[in-house]
Amino acid sequence: MALELKIAMVGPRGTGKTSLLTGVWRELGKLNQTLPLYVDITETQVLQEKMLEMQRHAIEFVPQPSTSSRGRQSFFFTLSPADKKPIIRLEFVDYPGGYLVQEGTEPTEHQETRALLRDSDVILLAIDTPPMVTMLEQRPDRLIGRWCDYVNRNLEVNQILMDSYQNLSRRPRLLLLVPVKTEMHLRIGISSKYGNFVVSDIVKNAYGPLLTRLRSPKLASNVAVAITPVNTLGGFEFSHIDEVSSGASLEPRPHYRRRGGTAAYQPKYAEQPMIHILRFAISRHLEQIGNPTLLYRLLAPFRRGSITYEQLERQSLQTLSGLTVQDRNFQILQGGHLLEPRPNLD
Repeated sequence: MALELKIAMVGPRGTGKTSLLTGVWRELGKLNQTLPLYVDITETQVLQEKMLEMQRHAIEFVPQPSTSSRGRQSFFFTLSPADKKPIIRLEFVDYPGGYLVQEGTEPTEHQETRALLRDSDVILLAIDTPPMVTMLEQRPDRLIGRWCDYVNRNLEVNQILMDSYQNLSRRPRLLLLVPVKTEMHLRIGISSKYGNFVVSDIVKNAYGPLLTRLRSPKLASNVAVAITPVNTLGGFEFSHIDEVSSGASLEPRPHYRRRGGTAAYQPKYAEQPMIHILRFAISRHLEQIGNPTLLYRLLAPFRRGSITYEQLERQSLQTLSGLTVQDRNFQILQGGHLLEPRPNLD
């Protein structure tokens, strides 16, 4: 019987959840070539439309929050070894941003989303990077971008996710913090009067309360946490944020510019969240069937010839995208054992 896992795609309105899933879908072709697995994906029309939209953008654009009336949507990824029955079925659930923080939604939709978060095996949080790292300000408890709370609603999201992990059963969970629109900040870093930083530094500031809670003895052994940025805009790069009047207050308006003028839509690092999810899912699957040899064979492409599982975490970061072990933007913060079972191959 196939292992079924639910992956909740969450983030406030306009942070880029669907763009992230589109990038993951686009990169799955590479994983198909690398893994001895057949990947079947359903409900791809929405993702195809999103990719075409990204390809049609002009030289410069200002992203707008989705006005789609679609509610919660599910995308199914079925993984099968060649010529065999499916072993893993992943359900990616894309929640409208307003459902998470109750922006103009019915209370029942908000409560339903929070209940589903508690039931999910994996939570994938999309984080809008430019507002998080631009115009850094020193708050009493953290260093963070001026517009981070406004766009990412991270004060609320911290609390919502902390609530989701309360009274947690011993069933393993995975939390992926996924900064998106990171093209410029992964390339040149973050410079400010407070010093120089990488994206993962500010992620830890923005979601510090949540990360502190997850490090508690009760949760640390059952919840794996990773930061895995994705360049979801492809050929675009962040330019600047305008602060525009909206009634009596100001609102941020980020601008992005196409690099090189005619650069193609080429998201980067979009396979990294899926690599973590696959490692987590295969580990769970093998707990059920007790066949470590299968895990060793399935994850062999991520080892680049290494036979030691101590190197698996680092080697997986180097696959496909050419990442280096020293890149501090990509980190497994805790729970590596949930992604890296140690088989007995004697």
